[in-house]
Amino acid sequence: MTAFKPIKEGKVREIYDNGNSLIMVATDRISAFDVILKNKVTKKGTVLTQMSKFWFDYTKDLLPNHMLSVDVKDMPEFFRQPQFDGNSMLCRKLTMLPLECIVRGYITGSGWASYQKTGKVCGIQLPEGLKESDKLPEPIYTPSTKAEIGDHDENISYEKSIEVLEKQFPGHGEEYATKLRDYTIALYKKCAEYALSRGIIIADTKFEFGLDENGNVVLGDEMLTPDSSRFWPLEGYEPGHSQPSFDKQFVRDWLKANPDSNYDLPQDVIDSLVPSAKEFFENALAKAQEVYDDADATEEEVKEVWSDLLDAMHLLEFEAGDKETLLPLINIAEQLKDMLDQFKPGTTEGFEESLDAAKDVYAEEDALKADVDEAYDNLQAAIDKLEMRADMSILQNTVNEANGLDLNSYIDDEAMAAFKTVLAEAEELLLNADAEQADVDAKAVELSNAMAALRKIPNKDELNKLIAEMEQKDLDGYTDRSVAAFKAALSVAKTVAADANADEQAVAKAYTNLEAAANNLVKAEKPGTGNSGKGSTSANVGNAYGAAGVVSAAQGVTSQQAYVVSDTTVNFNLKRGSAYCFKMTVVNGNAMTPSFTVGNGEVLKTQFVAKIGNDYYYRVYAIGTPGQSTGVYTTLPGQNAVKHCTVTIA
Repeated sequence: MTAFKPIKEGKVREIYDNGNSLIMVATDRISAFDVILKNKVTKKGTVLTQMSKFWFDYTKDLLPNHMLSVDVKDMPEFFRQPQFDGNSMLCRKLTMLPLECIVRGYITGSGWASYQKTGKVCGIQLPEGLKESDKLPEPIYTPSTKAEIGDHDENISYEKSIEVLEKQFPGHGEEYATKLRDYTIALYKKCAEYALSRGIIIADTKFEFGLDENGNVVLGDEMLTPDSSRFWPLEGYEPGHSQPSFDKQFVRDWLKANPDSNYDLPQDVIDSLVPSAKEFFENALAKAQEVYDDADATEEEVKEVWSDLLDAMHLLEFEAGDKETLLPLINIAEQLKDMLDQFKPGTTEGFEESLDAAKDVYAEEDALKADVDEAYDNLQAAIDKLEMRADMSILQNTVNEANGLDLNSYIDDEAMAAFKTVLAEAEELLLNADAEQADVDAKAVELSNAMAALRKIPNKDELNKLIAEMEQKDLDGYTDRSVAAFKAALSVAKTVAADANADEQAVAKAYTNLEAAANNLVKAEKPGTGNSGKGSTSANVGNAYGAAGVVSAAQGVTSQQAYVVSDTTVNFNLKRGSAYCFKMTVVNGNAMTPSFTVGNGEVLKTQFVAKIGNDYYYRVYAIGTPGQSTGVYTTLPGQNAVKHCTVTIA
């Protein structure tokens, strides 16, 4: 028996030269992110080969392919060994074109990441407003270069693909690039329609092509396998998030979450599966082995095995979740639920729904890790979104005082108009449950200032008092013009004061004119100063008729030093592996955020949970050994650390 050695090894496949043909063997290796993992998946190569055969047969009317046979009886004796049975394909020799022809019918994976940043995928502008996993209006063609083992494929534009092909096949670059694009999209549409009729969405896939001896484009490599495609179940499909996958996405997800894994999937990835999913996986694998060992297995039996194995691969991502991580957050949310009326309505939307969803997941016996993580993240986000309503007390007091004024006793001037406007704005703000604290505080100050600017209507007694004060004024050093105006105003005021028939308006006018004349007295130019004498120096005449009892913006604000109050100051025990959530309230320090620490980080692990107004929630996890203790501390900016209690590991 002649032995064969591979002439080329890819990430998953090995190629053997058979003279005028090739034998392509799909191994049980698994790759992700262009790296071969250390693990193997039993019979994976057989699944890839037999699925490719099905699709090659299904699309041969659209485009010729390189497949000649998958029966080892048609191959040299060397390949009639068990390790080659079912996973080997006899193929035509082709001159392979140096591109991976990727087609995307749905936006997901790297395409979704690119769209979020630029609105484009591989330079192709897509419509605005797409959600993750949305179906695209039309499939898009996004080729990439084909890398060697250890290198990364590079996404390129259609225009760049012409350059790549032209360099290797002068005079044919645009011709081949156009054919690859058109064949890729046509193949995808035909196969995607067939799969959809059987409840499977083909989100995206890739094809590879070559040239036969006559220069015709021929479909090569593999076709629509879990290694080259994303398969989603039609049932339950919902855009807006990632979808369950009948492919190796679970491997990519695990590697992303474990960057230090050295591309070695541990056994506990399977061991941690939800019991029902694990049982299904093991049964499917055992059944598949029986069928593949049966030389008389029918085509229908083989198809059924393929389907079960795809389902099993999908279920590999169904890792059991740690529901206990949800409980402390649910408890916090339950407390917050009873005080939702204290938060801005616009920030409470979706809170109760997120809480109910988290409680439903916690109640599930076989809760999935993905569901637990999603419920936790959504509930945490709902808590973080909450904002306390603004404290309206100072503004309300100021409005009450403003409404208590007898406006008939004040001069109806610009100050009065400004006051009425500010008062109306303040009353409207009181009705706004979503008002910001800064806006409320600023409006209280503005209304206080508007009240202070109001001027009471003076009577004759007050006019006479002002006249007496002005008669004592020293007029030396002022310009003749300003003094003359002052004396005229003083004379008019005296006349009005002496007139028994003068009404309130006349008295008020005389009062304000005299006051204005005093304020408008101008200092005369001193010799040698260069002053024109036209400058204005106002005399500071006090307004004894402003609104009394104006509310200060600082009213009710304490000057005490800020401090932190803990929900417990009693030393307590915490069982190893369990957690406790502290509530720390900042008093007299609205703008201050406490730091939360423990004395020994090997005893307790800390985690920030949420901020609600001046309340800060911190969770501690007991990670030390029984008997170990450590203190719990908070520190405010510019202050020393304060110990609240001691926690001992039980």
